[in-house]
Amino acid sequence: MPFIGNKPTAVPLSGDDIQDGTIGLADLSATGTKDSTTFLRGDNTFAEVTSPGLVKLATTTISSAVSSVNFDNTVVSGYNYYQVRMSNVGVSNDGDDIGIKLSGDNGSSFGTVEATRSYTQQTNTATSANVSSAGAFTFHLLTQDSEATESTDGHSSAIIDIFNASNSSNHKTMISHSFTKNQNGNHYGYWTISRNQLTSAVNYIRINNENNNLDSGTFTLYGVTS
Repeated sequence: MPFIGNKPTAVPLSGDDIQDGTIGLADLSATGTKDSTTFLRGDNTFAEVTSPGLVKLATTTISSAVSSVNFDNTVVSGYNYYQVRMSNVGVSNDGDDIGIKLSGDNGSSFGTVEATRSYTQQTNTATSANVSSAGAFTFHLLTQDSEATESTDGHSSAIIDIFNASNSSNHKTMISHSFTKNQNGNHYGYWTISRNQLTSAVNYIRINNENNNLDSGTFTLYGVTS
């Protein structure tokens, strides 16, 4: 449609033209890289998308003994699907088990877990492997009978998917893939599935050593977008 009268001259916007509380697309992408971009969430906080569908919410790194690593309701909110990644996790004693738990009341109590796990075993010489299964645990098992060494091959790692997290009426499900060096010297890879009977929305996630302490490791929580 033609202008009536004189066509206005194009003038670039300046910071004074943008009201407080608004942010432009250029500002959102300015902090990003080719692998990550920062976005403004609905709660007016910023979250970093590190790969398609994954929104990095929080990272905790420990280098001394703690009983557990927790993500509370300041970061666990609004996503129906979460992923937790842990790497280079050390335990304080041989034979320790690492598990993950879910809470809907910010850690005051935790949902009861029904779990089934299967795992493969590979010896140090890589000449034999077994496939075994075991029964239910009271927690979602990530590693069992882990070795306490802090050597280069004695740490545990895992990826955990948490489904149905924001649903306030149905149970939650978890699937994890994990690895550890067993106290017997062999290496174990675990595939664990569990149903958590928590019916309220998840707002707290705990990773802990079921027997003693966690001594080291990096733990990262992601929200997963559809």
